[in-house]
Amino acid sequence: MARPLIYPILSLVAAATLVTTAVEALYVVPQGRLRETGSGWHPCDPDVPQWSGYFDIPGREGDKHYFYWAFGPRNGNPEAPVLLWMTGGPGCSSMFALLAENGPCLVNETTGDI
Repeated sequence: MARPLIYPILSLVAAATLVTTAVEALYVVPQGRLRETGSGWHPCDPDVPQWSGYFDIPGREGDKHYFYWAFGPRNGNPEAPVLLWMTGGPGCSSMFALLAENGPCLVNETTGDI
């Protein structure tokens, strides 16, 4: 049985979308709606800059306040690409990925230290 033509077309559309998304900036927060609240605490590597706070998104049913914790590049390169990692969901916090998978912090399983 021949494969429907729709699958290759969807693959091309998905690839084009990823390339376009990776090149263009995506702005979801209106200017002035990013609040930095964290300062001075460097739990992992004091040489890695970090920022934390909230970005506010106004809505008809009330404003939403999303927490962010961002880290600068380890090599100090201001031209380094930015990765937005959004994981989590019911039963899984995005803090798990930050502290155990791909963030600059790792929790020592024996001592519990960061």
